[in-house]
Amino acid sequence: MHLWCRLGSHKLAPKPGGHYPQWTFAGDNFDLDALLGMTTEKHDAPRRPRHSQDRRPSAPSVLSADVEALVDLQRLRGWPEVHDPSLRAPHQLPALAELIQLDEKGPSQNSHRIHGPDVLVGRSHFRHPPVDLSLYGLQDHQLYRLGSPHAQFFVDDERWYLRILAPRSTSALNGDPLLRGDAPRALSTGDEIRLGATTFRFFPLTTRLDEWRHQKQNLLEELQTPALLLERKGAVCGPLHDLDAKTPLVIGRSHPGPNTFPDTSHWPQLDNHFWDLSGVYDQERTFLAFRHAGVEYRNGKWVLCPLSPGYKTFLNAKPIAEAEPLHSGDRIGLGSLILRFRDPAQPHRSPRSSLIPDFVDWSEGRPPAAPPGAAPPGEGD
Repeated sequence: MHLWCRLGSHKLAPKPGGHYPQWTFAGDNFDLDALLGMTTEKHDAPRRPRHSQDRRPSAPSVLSADVEALVDLQRLRGWPEVHDPSLRAPHQLPALAELIQLDEKGPSQNSHRIHGPDVLVGRSHFRHPPVDLSLYGLQDHQLYRLGSPHAQFFVDDERWYLRILAPRSTSALNGDPLLRGDAPRALSTGDEIRLGATTFRFFPLTTRLDEWRHQKQNLLEELQTPALLLERKGAVCGPLHDLDAKTPLVIGRSHPGPNTFPDTSHWPQLDNHFWDLSGVYDQERTFLAFRHAGVEYRNGKWVLCPLSPGYKTFLNAKPIAEAEPLHSGDRIGLGSLILRFRDPAQPHRSPRSSLIPDFVDWSEGRPPAAPPGAAPPGEGD
């Protein structure tokens, strides 16, 4: 007999014969201690095995309004979770392009707007830094054939281009196959793009790039103090958290306090200076730990500190294991969430060139087939 409960949007059950805070996550191990950063042992983030005899259907990622009205999620979860509505406010920068997903009958209701002039598109995976635009709402067989990242969409001289980044994964432009290493291909209105097992139609929008840059500059100039800005779909989107040099900031999600469950007296209280990101979209909080990372001022420098041993913290697409200094414009990856550090007192930089991995292999959900940094087959010979 299993006792089920829900953690956020996920279904959990106590692991039979195990330590109570160790749970099964739809058939997988899910360690709440690791989420809270209470262990020193390194863990991989939980993932579903390819073959499991105890196969339970996963919980839906989004509950309907009718279900939410009938079910007290706070009581079902076991502790209160605070959702800041500003985290889902409309994007403050205009979209520059749009990908409309196609199905067998034509255009679907699933579309993805691109809000930046240089975006990495694909799926999020705990081994890799988050992508700018995560293609959510897909079936499992479609997700498994997406790279992390899969492609780069960028603007050059007012023209959109597409570059494929995922090796050994199906990609095509208007039926013509595209491979990693091919030269970027120019895009036109209505082009049909196949990424993995999913086809999209591409549409540039009417916003001019110089207008977009002007609006972005106005948004950043409103900052008077160092801050972290939420980035979504390729650009900072509005929500931010000011930084205080005297008080370290902890970033994560609402978490249960000590003694909320049996054998949890060692769990910490919620930090006084805490940015609670529980209210972001479900696809953004995937792999986001309760106490994921911290930012503090040390010896005249802002530093980023990873806090969770089970969930990676990325700085400019590189995983970090200890405190690293921050520079204005640095990009912070927390699971599948992206933040941008901004300090008006520092010169701003945009380290985009370092964000494209040297080698990413995402073949049917398997981990990389070569060490990080190794050249794909056929390159470097």
